Amino acid sequence: MIHATFFFKKHGLALIVWIGLVLIAFLTMPNVTQLVKTHGAVTLPSSVQSEIAKNIARKSENNRGVRSLIVVFNKKRWHIKRSK
Repeated sequence: MIHATFFFKKHGLALIVWIGLVLIAFLTMPNVTQLVKTHGAVTLPSSVQSEIAKNIARKSENNRGVRSLIVVFNKKRWHIKRSK
């Protein structure tokens, strides 16, 4: 019993604050189901690397016995600088 009393004397306020923050966060959390119904799913533009890779993978679905690795490079953002 001495250990529990010591714990609450030393950390009681922090424990109460954390419980309060968790309750506030839980009570003010938006209804995600309603948001998805209202706004629909997020769609990415076809120029994003993940969408390009998905399209390439979709085209190669007929190759069932083959493992593939798809790498998409974007020259606009990541470019190699030539050293002189």
